[in-house]
Amino acid sequence: MTRNIIMWPPCLLLILSICCFIFSTANCFLRPRVTESRDIFSFDGIWDFKLAPRTDPDIGMREKWWKKPRLGGGEVILMPVPSSYNDITQDAIIRDQIGVVWYQKCEFLPRRFTDSSRRVVLHFGSVNFRAAVWVDDLKVMEHVGGHLPFEKEVTLQLTKAEKRKVCVTVAVNNTLTPNTIPQGRVVQYKDKEKYPKGFVTQKLNFDFFNYAGIHRPVILYTTPFAHIKDVTILTDVDFGSDVPIGIINYELEFSGPGVGDKCSFNLIVYDENHDEVAKVESQTELNGEIKIKNPNLWWPYLSNSEDRFAYLYTIEIQLTDGNNVFPKDVYQLKVGIRSLGWDQSMQNSILINNKPLYIRGFGRHEDADIRGRGWDLAIALRDAYLMQWIGANGYRTSHYPYSEESLDIADKFGFVVIAETPAIGLSNFTARLQKKHLEITKELIDRDKNRPSVIMWSLSNEPLTQLPAADNYFKEMVQNVTMLDATRPVTFVTSQQWNNDVALPSAMWTEDFEAQALYQHFGAFDKLYKWDMLMGEMVWNFADFLTPQEIIRPTGCMKGVFTRNRQPKMAAYVLRKRYWQLAHDHCNVNFKGKNRHDFCRVRHREFNNLFEQTN
Repeated sequence: MTRNIIMWPPCLLLILSICCFIFSTANCFLRPRVTESRDIFSFDGIWDFKLAPRTDPDIGMREKWWKKPRLGGGEVILMPVPSSYNDITQDAIIRDQIGVVWYQKCEFLPRRFTDSSRRVVLHFGSVNFRAAVWVDDLKVMEHVGGHLPFEKEVTLQLTKAEKRKVCVTVAVNNTLTPNTIPQGRVVQYKDKEKYPKGFVTQKLNFDFFNYAGIHRPVILYTTPFAHIKDVTILTDVDFGSDVPIGIINYELEFSGPGVGDKCSFNLIVYDENHDEVAKVESQTELNGEIKIKNPNLWWPYLSNSEDRFAYLYTIEIQLTDGNNVFPKDVYQLKVGIRSLGWDQSMQNSILINNKPLYIRGFGRHEDADIRGRGWDLAIALRDAYLMQWIGANGYRTSHYPYSEESLDIADKFGFVVIAETPAIGLSNFTARLQKKHLEITKELIDRDKNRPSVIMWSLSNEPLTQLPAADNYFKEMVQNVTMLDATRPVTFVTSQQWNNDVALPSAMWTEDFEAQALYQHFGAFDKLYKWDMLMGEMVWNFADFLTPQEIIRPTGCMKGVFTRNRQPKMAAYVLRKRYWQLAHDHCNVNFKGKNRHDFCRVRHREFNNLFEQTN
């Protein structure tokens, strides 16, 4: 079985400068947005795509495909972005590729992107796993590790572009090694009588399909040369007055010509009706505090009311020229005002707005038919509404960071999120691996530090913690992460051996077996909660997902309470009854005036009849 090991921060010290507190500021950047001073050009759409054969993975580099129109021709096909490339065609060679693939897209840009009037940045939401990027003939950046964004300023490259037409080329390598996160190994077969020259296979330290490609949006965005580089927001709530006082602590970083330590800026807070509720003007100190009397607090779903969506304010930062006549740069972001803490008198208790939180949720995957792990708004919203339907209030981003767009939905729907790094199934614990692990964790914290939904950092899933080197490895990881962010607890999921299982009369992998297994676990959970040993429940898994082709799983992993195309199984109705009951017991949700027994009887009569028949 698996369980979460939670390391609570050693004190209540609030470190505002989360981004780059310990490390260099080189990789800190704001999420691209359209504002009065910023613009976006999307490269999403259809790209040229070409496979480098397993037997000659370096052919693209050797022949310089990035310099050639349509990657030099030959076996070039079309590929959607964002998407995994694996399931788009009927070609098993593309689906099972191990090694390098190439993408290229050429576009005519608006003149404002090429006329040297502003700073221009090329931004990738995620490329799995290794990426090398060219703008026209010039290599501009490399990135190792899927699931997190990376970018590079390309102002000079675009200024030199002829006729405003620019080609972006990306080489993507999906191979994993013992020194990557996640880990894997490439096995070479040298028996020429059995295998063709250069034949390799990829062994993985995890059981889900290793989707690859450009998974999230690709954009060019502009900023003024003097611009807002980073924003750190930390909220709290003072309950000591007659009415709650919302506290917004902020820390800003500016960059560019004419920007010194003392910059003039305005900061405005708007409510959801876009009415101004707080403002600081002509400030020069880059950190400060704003207080809002009796604010609308951010609550997890069903924690405080039956509101379907959580409350989000908008913070606007205006970098000014000192005269406060016209802003040089403007940036907005959504913020939920909430406090996050823990009760030291209870072994497992996390508090949101001074109220104990009991998590009702899932482990999940970014996985769907055809697009694989590629970002898909329709699928993401469908999942969010299914979670509300079932009464869930959170999830873990198993087993990697999810898209920023997914976390936008979590912020708005009131889902608490345990944000997990891609470090699944670690089987060695070297200093080299730990350095990479910490770099990825820092990238994750930099990206998601301002989100009200993110309440915990998960460092790893099911590492081989029985190995002696694991103890010191994770001790140092936790120490470093709590220095980066002392406001959230740190956890990881560990795997333990089990010797006994329930002798249920139903057959494994059937819906009635899954439903009855849930009932067996619920009894154990209730006992653990009474003993102060449980702070929530997350079922594995939200929906069925694709796995590598193996003889032990003929059609993927079927542990989801929803099918892969998001239809509820019997287990979904079992879990819905459980989660809505927990919402009543822990949050006093009144279910529109019905008492809890009426609510469960009315909403689950059909399921109860069905379950009685299965017994």
